[in-house]
Amino acid sequence: MDLQKYLQHLPTVMQWLKANGLKTVIIVFVLWYGIKYLFKLIRLIHLHRGTKNLVYMKVTLPRSDSKMDQEKRTEKDFKEKVAMMAQLYRALYEIREMNL
Repeated sequence: MDLQKYLQHLPTVMQWLKANGLKTVIIVFVLWYGIKYLFKLIRLIHLHRGTKNLVYMKVTLPRSDSKMDQEKRTEKDFKEKVAMMAQLYRALYEIREMNL
């Protein structure tokens, strides 16, 4: 790869850019953003089709009625239960994704 070989064509390229510069810039931008938005559209269509396979699951926990459990009931315990359920949902979703 000889540098002189590439530099030899540089004046020709510069003349072409001077003659067609604005068109070239417009075409490059249109292609760049066109491809960018085409990929976004493809992702959107894929996500839209994937929503048909989503399943809504509601998990309920029984309330404790014993005296000791009523004393322990705090916001921290509730947050821990919510965090465990979020982890369960995340794990179920990842398992579903592995089956594709």
